[in-house]
Amino acid sequence: MTYPEEAAYFYRSLAWSKVRVGMEATSNFRRFRRLLGELGHEAPLGDPAKIRAASVRKQKTDKRDAGHLLTLLAEDRFPAVWQPPADNE
Repeated sequence: MTYPEEAAYFYRSLAWSKVRVGMEATSNFRRFRRLLGELGHEAPLGDPAKIRAASVRKQKTDKRDAGHLLTLLAEDRFPAVWQPPADNE
């Protein structure tokens, strides 16, 4: 199973509940956002400068970054940027 198929399988398995996935921009963001939207999930895109500024620790690792994004989402402090509707992209 390839990465996109694995991600699609995982988020489809969560279709019974609404999921909020916050992330910074990546090359696959639009396709991933479209998939999450089709499943009824939310995918806010974060402002990288504001996310970085909200981090106390400046050393970056994927694990720390993921934890920081989770904290911002959980505390309703995630600095989302405006996005056009997915059907408008």
